[in-house]
Amino acid sequence: MGAERQVKNSLIFLVPMTVGSLLPLITFPIFTRILTDEDYGAWALASAFGGFLSGLANFGLVIGFERNFFESRTREERSRLLYSSMAFVICSLALGGGITWIYRAPISDFFTASPEYGGLFFWAFCATGVTSLQAYCFTYLKNTENAGAHTRYTLADRVLMTLLSLIFVAFMRLGPEGLVYAQLLAGGIVLAALTGRIVRELPLGFSRRTLLDSLKLSLPLTPLLLLKVVSSQFDKYVISLIGSLGGVGIYSVGQQIARLAFNFSTALENVFTPQTFQRMFKHAEGGPETVGTSLTPFVFVSLAGALLLALFSEEAVRLLAPAPFHGAIPIVSVLAAYYGLLFFGKQPQLIFAKKTGIISILSILGLVTNVVLVVLGVRFFGVVGAAWGTLAAAIVTLFLRHIIGQRYYEIRWEYRRVASMLAVLFGSTLLMVVVRGLDLPYVIRLFTKLACCGVYFALGVHFKILTRANAALVRSALSRRGSNEEGGMSS
Repeated sequence: MGAERQVKNSLIFLVPMTVGSLLPLITFPIFTRILTDEDYGAWALASAFGGFLSGLANFGLVIGFERNFFESRTREERSRLLYSSMAFVICSLALGGGITWIYRAPISDFFTASPEYGGLFFWAFCATGVTSLQAYCFTYLKNTENAGAHTRYTLADRVLMTLLSLIFVAFMRLGPEGLVYAQLLAGGIVLAALTGRIVRELPLGFSRRTLLDSLKLSLPLTPLLLLKVVSSQFDKYVISLIGSLGGVGIYSVGQQIARLAFNFSTALENVFTPQTFQRMFKHAEGGPETVGTSLTPFVFVSLAGALLLALFSEEAVRLLAPAPFHGAIPIVSVLAAYYGLLFFGKQPQLIFAKKTGIISILSILGLVTNVVLVVLGVRFFGVVGAAWGTLAAAIVTLFLRHIIGQRYYEIRWEYRRVASMLAVLFGSTLLMVVVRGLDLPYVIRLFTKLACCGVYFALGVHFKILTRANAALVRSALSRRGSNEEGGMSS
């Protein structure tokens, strides 16, 4: 992929992320004045449960599909790989849905100390199950570098879910269940459209052998995915135990806003991951050298998104939510830094080397670390302690993963540049938490934020990432977007 094509695809993938970032400007001020912090807490715990169970039903097949896609040379092989995986997951989700429906009341009582949210937990599982099926279709579009189609369907899903959420919550007053119904209905419609499109491109096929080969690679990843969900959602459960359901709601609102940094990074991941895999498979042609240097600009742009959220969390929360939710401000700052750091967990070295067992072991260690640090954080610092514990656990886990991953496939990072970017991100995050904790005048806080942005901008200029040539490349990609995209989006 040429530089201009890479920039163009990055911009295309950023479109749904940008729209998805703007939509909360419409929904958050409405929802946070209709739903209570306890409603948000129940919804967050139900979504966490749904993510866990749907992850179990997927058996890690989406990661195996993404990796094996590049080893499949013909349309027939890719067809069998895709449809075999999806058929297996559909059966697993149906089994999980039946079990959840039968035990919905005890499940609700376990997580919220009340059986009244049983229906919410069941429909949350159904919604996350549909989203997990979408992942196979979106991975197919991403791996075929069809950025236009990927963007259209992602936009359709987010816009439709927003409209349905407004109808169900603001007009029909269905409470937190309305958020889940909207996700399920919008996801189902988009999944049907995606499946119809792909069926026209790939003939239906099923292969027991292909499925077994995928399961051999993905089964060791199942503990990884489950532990990943538990690790990412455990903070909410700890808050509900030590604190309150309302505290879970405040934390969830902060997490949703901070997650914009992760969505931004994921949009970039849709561009660099296929290219990283291709470079890895061309190891003899200088893969290790080119992977590291090619990732540096993505690191800079990805961390820039996290930095902006960390710095301007106060403005974001005050704009989107009323006073009862303003306790989420420091949570947004800390979790934005956390999501920025997760860029380095997106590198597929161990998956490429088929060392999925090692990934699972690292995940177990990461979960233990996360549990200990989050519990300590909540106990000593309250709700915001969960965010600090999550960030600290990620630093430890990602450092171990980096050391081990380098043993199996060395990415020659530009360490000085990456370290400088991370130093500005973490230093700025800590500085903003301290400055706000001291309750300094807003003018001083604003000046501090702008100074931090200036330092990061200066790094980009110094490292020759922000250059006139690159700016011209972006302008060229934007100016040619209409003509180039017309062919890409119709493919």
